[in-house]
Amino acid sequence: MSDATATRRSERDALLVNAWTVTDGDQDEFVEKLDGLFEQLRTRDGFVEGAVLRSTNPTRFISYVRWRSAQDRQRLFDDELLTRFLDDVGEIARADLHSYDVLRSFGPDG
Repeated sequence: MSDATATRRSERDALLVNAWTVTDGDQDEFVEKLDGLFEQLRTRDGFVEGAVLRSTNPTRFISYVRWRSAQDRQRLFDDELLTRFLDDVGEIARADLHSYDVLRSFGPDG
């Protein structure tokens, strides 16, 4: 690994990663609910990017939100938006939510 391909990120980017198990048959509703959450999150100060990934197993999803800093991420936990969303989606999906700090980020060499 060349030093040019790895960027060190110390007290910067913070991720919120969630692995979801969704009740079979409720996947479309789940994705619509996530879309609504992301539409709100992208207006928040510190939001960098987010994504929803679907597994080859149609009941498994990953979502992540990248924040500018751990403080920006923490503001989400202090806001009832996330709590309301988790309560709402809890009837059709089980969440396994974790926070991560970005240590390194990789891009194309050169």
